[in-house]
Amino acid sequence: MQKQKHLLWVSFFLSAALYFFSTEESISEPERATQEQNKGPLPPELEPIERPALQEKEPLRSLRQPQEVAIRAELSRKQLDTALDTGAEEEPTFQLFVFVDTVDGSIPKGGMVLSQLCNIVRPIGDDGYVELTLTESCDIFASRQDGLFMAFSEERWIEFQPNETEEVELLLPAERIGGLGVQISKVEDGFLINRVFEETPAEQLGLQAGSIITEVNGAEVYDLSLYDFLQVMTGSVGSEAEFKLLGDSEQSTPRIFTRRELN
Repeated sequence: MQKQKHLLWVSFFLSAALYFFSTEESISEPERATQEQNKGPLPPELEPIERPALQEKEPLRSLRQPQEVAIRAELSRKQLDTALDTGAEEEPTFQLFVFVDTVDGSIPKGGMVLSQLCNIVRPIGDDGYVELTLTESCDIFASRQDGLFMAFSEERWIEFQPNETEEVELLLPAERIGGLGVQISKVEDGFLINRVFEETPAEQLGLQAGSIITEVNGAEVYDLSLYDFLQVMTGSVGSEAEFKLLGDSEQSTPRIFTRRELN
């Protein structure tokens, strides 16, 4: 009896399976399409999720491009900072080597190389050389202290030559330098006498503090710099010069003095 029930259930499942497959195969394509339409939309929770297409990532740009690496290798830190801040190229320069000695061949002690236009004041080395880095054309001359006064070389005009080098020689006088014997300062009309030193040509002429020198050797001095004035007012000991003061008439005789050294 038990065996018969088992065979009955097997026959039932086989019959159901045969009916299902035969039904699926018997449905035509138009009928299948009609069935699909009649199903209607799926509930929202069963709708398939549309995922956005994955975008291809852009490759990361190197933080330092080859050109920048090359610039960092070639420029000093200061030059690099300037280039990054301003975007400007390195300014061209002109290397000037100045050798200073005296007419008798000795190297001056405590001398200076100067430029009024380029605002240069550089001490002369023990070997007599001064190296200058110029960015424009400059007037160059040398000086040394001689007691109260200063000795000066001839002035040289140096034309700027980008990325070039040049050597120049400046000669200082070997003889002692003398002058009038006053302390001065630049004012609008000329040079103001601030002090008169004792036992000097200025004292002998009766000059007083407060007087203004307006003319030296027949030329007005209101447009001269301090260095230019010192060069025309001083000179070799024993030489003569003449000058006028503010208030002197054109017909008045210039004051003449003989230059003296003052230690």
